Amino acid sequence: MSNPDDWLNADVDADRIENELGIPEARPGKGGLLGAVVMPAIIVGIALIAGLWFIIEKFQLLG
Repeated sequence: MSNPDDWLNADVDADRIENELGIPEARPGKGGLLGAVVMPAIIVGIALIAGLWFIIEKFQLLG
């Protein structure tokens, strides 16, 4: 039966397997917070405003 604490060494095991297979380390990302959070939020906000504007105009919801 396996040791219940084996899952604590998962990173060590994964590193060993990656090194055996010759898989290189991942390169660090360059985008940072701006590319990962701020820009997608702005794009989604613009799309939401445009969609709501279209629905309001199409169904004449403001009179």
